[in-house]
Amino acid sequence: MFELLVKNSIRKVVIESDIVLFAIDTLVVNFLSALNTMESVVDLKSFDFKPVLPIPIPPIPITDFSYKILLLDGRVFNSTINWLLTLPFDPAFTFDVPSLWKDSELSTHRLFRDSVISLKQNKLVTKINVDYF
Repeated sequence: MFELLVKNSIRKVVIESDIVLFAIDTLVVNFLSALNTMESVVDLKSFDFKPVLPIPIPPIPITDFSYKILLLDGRVFNSTINWLLTLPFDPAFTFDVPSLWKDSELSTHRLFRDSVISLKQNKLVTKINVDYF
């Protein structure tokens, strides 16, 4: 397990992966760019992407990941993303979104979520945590 830490004056981003990641990696740059765009539309408090269950002993793959965005105003976006073993590049989703979200926020969120999916699929990311100071 490898960990990439990207920290600035407003946030700390931790990305865990089964392979070594660098901050200059194109997919990491895309994720950070999408995160910047999200920050320009909503006031983020935290973001978590992690396995629903504890990581199993290899070679059993993890298929279910929790995806949670928490905003400063208390709004939440919860989802579970499932990578079925037969369709690894077409994940399925469940949504638990009790808060109202504007269309403009959701369209930005979609780009952000796509960057998370790309990191998971192409860079074997197992966990992402973003916290704001």
